[in-house]
Amino acid sequence: MKRWMAIPFVLVATLGMISCGALLPSGEGSLTIRVGAIMGKTLLPDVDMDIDSFDILGEGPDGETFTRTLEAEGSVTVTELGAGIWTVTVNAYNEAGQLIGSDEAEVTVAANATSYATLVVVPLTGNGTFEYTLTWPEAAGLENPSVQAQILDNYADPVPFDMPVDGLGAFGSVDLPAGYYAFQLTLLDGAETVWTSNLIAFRIVAGALTSGQTALTGSELGVTGSLHITVGVDMQNPIGITLNGSADVITTAETLTVGAEFSEGGLDGFGWFLDGTFLGESLVDVAEVTVGPGFSVGRHCLSVLVLKGEVIGSEDYWFDVIEAQGGDGADFFEDFNDGLAQGWVL
Repeated sequence: MKRWMAIPFVLVATLGMISCGALLPSGEGSLTIRVGAIMGKTLLPDVDMDIDSFDILGEGPDGETFTRTLEAEGSVTVTELGAGIWTVTVNAYNEAGQLIGSDEAEVTVAANATSYATLVVVPLTGNGTFEYTLTWPEAAGLENPSVQAQILDNYADPVPFDMPVDGLGAFGSVDLPAGYYAFQLTLLDGAETVWTSNLIAFRIVAGALTSGQTALTGSELGVTGSLHITVGVDMQNPIGITLNGSADVITTAETLTVGAEFSEGGLDGFGWFLDGTFLGESLVDVAEVTVGPGFSVGRHCLSVLVLKGEVIGSEDYWFDVIEAQGGDGADFFEDFNDGLAQGWVL
């Protein structure tokens, strides 16, 4: 059976007389309903958002009703309807028979005439649940561990997300209205930051569970680590992000430039983060960023967070930093033997 992505899709209702034939009796009309999907593939939490069938319900004057079912994109015509105001409801179901979208409209059926109505079926409103678990090994030797976490709702201020520590882990759960969010958490030992995640985009569906988990290892706790999870992108299409950097390895005396390319335009904004730290409001509209010099030796990460409407996307660019040649007291170093001094040290 051909299936269609849930929502939004367009339903068009046509009311009136049957053309090129006998006229309907006075006071009666017909209703033609077309259903078509307009969205593409999406990643979802723990509920199937692919539409398997549609139920079309109508309730009109004097308690008159009708029910029709569509198993794919198409149309249905209901004839001999009493003239007057009809309430038309379209419900979308997945293969398991679970209601995943709905819309309703009032349509006036006129005798021997044609009227039109358009319904846009959207995801069900209501709350879903977000859960997250963070664990770390005993070998990490944390004496006073705690977790600080926050949830970002599009352009709203961050909201704290409570993740109490229990032994070698922390767990948090919260109910949120259906929509898109971003999430970030930090593991501390007393006042010292041990590990900070990158920003994580996730989606909430009404009545469904969106969950994530990070199990840190000893090697990850030795440096600034990251967690990159893409969850539930989109009934609107996800945003493709490509990061292009000037180098994968730089020295402590060099800079790194990274540019971002996006699969679609009309973005509402984006921001850059270095090792989980926001680089500043001045960079929110800059598609290219330059960082350095002066990095510590080791592995680092630039990440970008993208906003478009209710969709949030993120991508990472990892790079390594090595010690500059020449060391302390050196005036310059040569790396291509081309007669040009590189990396002047003052």
